[in-house]
Amino acid sequence: NPVAQFCGSPDGLCGCLAPACPSGLRLCSSPNHAWHQLGCLSAIDYRTGKVTWRHRYYGNGGGGGLLATAGGLLFAGDGMGSLVAHDAKTGKPLWNTRIGNVTNAPQTFLLDGHQYLTVATGDTLWAFVLN
Repeated sequence: NPVAQFCGSPDGLCGCLAPACPSGLRLCSSPNHAWHQLGCLSAIDYRTGKVTWRHRYYGNGGGGGLLATAGGLLFAGDGMGSLVAHDAKTGKPLWNTRIGNVTNAPQTFLLDGHQYLTVATGDTLWAFVLN
């Protein structure tokens, strides 16, 4: 099971790799938040510390936290104002919507047989129904 992390590097090469954290997620970003900077969402195998996949983002590398679901999805803000659903095994983006900069980790809950995803952008709370 990989551990996911955000990574931003001033050189845009996604060279910043924090040590694997066996108990959870690792956030790594650089102080340079220039618009042209590249950031990465990386999955790290917590047993070996090796990167299993990496997906590049433009912007400040994302933020707000991550949500991994039992169904194999990984939700993240991309640093350019979009919420993105990735395949947790491959990192492939499956869906996205531009809602603004994500300011909290996405959350999910089940109500009346429907699974919902909620995420905040500043003082706005967004909710989506997962099918």
